[in-house]
Amino acid sequence: WLPRVERKTPPIPGRSAMSTVRADVVRAVSDLCLILARAFLPPTWEGALAAMAGDLPDDLRDGTALLGIEASRALERFETAMAGIADRDALLVIYSHLFLAPPVPAPLNAGLYLDGALDGRSVVMMEACYRRHGVERGPHFKDLSDHLSVQLEFLAFLLAAAADQAGQAAA
Repeated sequence: WLPRVERKTPPIPGRSAMSTVRADVVRAVSDLCLILARAFLPPTWEGALAAMAGDLPDDLRDGTALLGIEASRALERFETAMAGIADRDALLVIYSHLFLAPPVPAPLNAGLYLDGALDGRSVVMMEACYRRHGVERGPHFKDLSDHLSVQLEFLAFLLAAAADQAGQAAA
């Protein structure tokens, strides 16, 4: 769904399809993935409510506008919902009800979708993929490697590398 630039010449054999995508657009998608990765982490840090209620909508508004994605109504609804949350503890309770406490209405671990269970074969495969790209879990992160935040951060990492490569190729 990335906007593509029109090529005036046919693609060069052996070149990546990424060469037809603008580096600035890829970088913007990378940034948006990183913003979302942070948003799906448990809100346990000091300032989490302020970040979720204030910084996140602004960052998402900027990122979606840059990519031509209309999200103003959804962001307004999000801001209204966040305004009704009294404190970080209330935010953590909401997060827990949505993503952690059984029955989990919105699981954040891909293995539940792929394997039907936590910590299955898909997690092992994802970890191998991360290692192949030189990415390892930080000591502070205590969830499984198939957590949505990890996947979004890894995607941001790959997209940033692709943007760098596309930028170098264009130079």
